[in-house]
Amino acid sequence: MKRPLRIGLICTIVLAFSIASHAFNAVTAQMPVIWLPNALIIAGLVLTKRRYIPDLVLSHAIGVLLGHLLWGLSPLFSIGLMLVNAAEVALIAILMRRVLGMEWPHRTERTYLRFVGLAALPVVAVTSVAAGLLIHGMAGVEFWAAYDSWIVGSSLSTIGFVPLFLLLLREGLPLHTRVQMWEVIVAVCVVASTFLLLSGGVIPGSAIKTFHLVLPLLAITALAMGQTGTIVTTACLAPVIALVSSLSGNVIYDAELVHEGQRAIALGVFWCSAVIPSNLISAMVDRLRMGEQTQRDISAMKSKFMSSMSHEIRTPMNAIHGMFELFHRASQVDRHKLWAQAGLSASRNLQSQVTQLLQMARLDEYAMQATETEVNLAETLAMWKTTTQATLMVEGKTIDVATTMSDTAPAAVVMDLSRVHQIMINFLSNAVKFSTDGTIDIGADMVKGDLHLSVTDQGAGLTEKDKRMVFSRYWRAEGQGSAGAGGTGLGLSICRDLADQLGGQILIKSDYGRGSTFTLSMPLSKL
Repeated sequence: MKRPLRIGLICTIVLAFSIASHAFNAVTAQMPVIWLPNALIIAGLVLTKRRYIPDLVLSHAIGVLLGHLLWGLSPLFSIGLMLVNAAEVALIAILMRRVLGMEWPHRTERTYLRFVGLAALPVVAVTSVAAGLLIHGMAGVEFWAAYDSWIVGSSLSTIGFVPLFLLLLREGLPLHTRVQMWEVIVAVCVVASTFLLLSGGVIPGSAIKTFHLVLPLLAITALAMGQTGTIVTTACLAPVIALVSSLSGNVIYDAELVHEGQRAIALGVFWCSAVIPSNLISAMVDRLRMGEQTQRDISAMKSKFMSSMSHEIRTPMNAIHGMFELFHRASQVDRHKLWAQAGLSASRNLQSQVTQLLQMARLDEYAMQATETEVNLAETLAMWKTTTQATLMVEGKTIDVATTMSDTAPAAVVMDLSRVHQIMINFLSNAVKFSTDGTIDIGADMVKGDLHLSVTDQGAGLTEKDKRMVFSRYWRAEGQGSAGAGGTGLGLSICRDLADQLGGQILIKSDYGRGSTFTLSMPLSKL
């Protein structure tokens, strides 16, 4: 866009905002509650490239000057107000851009406080002195009345509308790119509630003004909508307050403060006490939501990586296992058979660990779907017994395996056999791993309406510290019988997650050096 056209367009927008601000202040018969041109140009100066800064400054000066002239002020008075506005805009923009290095005040609670405490309010306090002297000299208004009106109007506009214009300039129109429909409904409800509360005047039987209730409304907005909704709502708050005051005839400041400047200060204190906390809450909420989303993204990325790598490792691992098995079958030399047997055992352990990693990744992604089927409980226990006996034979251990089914246990149950099978196989694998003799018992019982499936061994057992840590990921027991046991430390963690999905829990009874009992407890109504 050519420079004259760009300056003309910006100047027209500034002029329109200037006339709108004058008109609103006249309609409400209030001191300048909003002064939009300054807020717009501050946002533009913060975000624009350096080569466009002169155009913005020139457009702002022309637009503000024309706005004051068209409203009927004298040329000298208009020029003076234009210079004060230009100084205010330049100082705040320089502080935000060069000193604070800030393009987005609501990034964190700290950046918002720096914007308010180090840029907006100090500059407005200084320029209000110049404005008060100018208005006192040119219009005959008492200095403190002019000063109070200027500092409140400028601070309200700066704190409320600079973040809004930054949002619009950064994100573009329409705002629905950032605000969902339910958020719009919340904002409308807050503004409407503010209107109704202010129209009511005071709470019957109380000296408390109802506009004090605006603070919790803004807090609710901040919690529900985060930064975007809070910025939009707080930017509209001061105009709504002034408009309701004019339309309802209620003095929303302290009625005893007859001085216009005192009323301005009362409104400013109330407005800042409501807006600043709500914006801090919104910054905190958005930061926490961003942190939670980051954690979810990291978890999803980790799970995807683990799942992908598990699949990539499993393919060559199956080939290696198959070659060891062929070598074991084809070998005619006992020494070679022992080598093949060692390779088969190592590859089998590695396959188990890769399977556990893949299961954990699927659990994190909620990818495992429930498939409930009716199963014969006695046959299922017998199947687990046969599987355990085969594992013991491969491991070269002479341990008995038994099944115990109580009289109260049902003959058939409906369950998610895939999940239950994974849990029980893990229990049995640990029993085999940490036992050297004795008996492994697979039991089924009904206790207080819950089905209990248990695995009892006479192995190493767990210490009290082990019991507290046993469900932690990547944790492995250290102590008697655990040396050389191997494993990833994921098995029981996966079992706990599976039990949660089944609506049940895992119970542990263990005496160190005397064995353990791991029990899966499930309510039948959720099987």
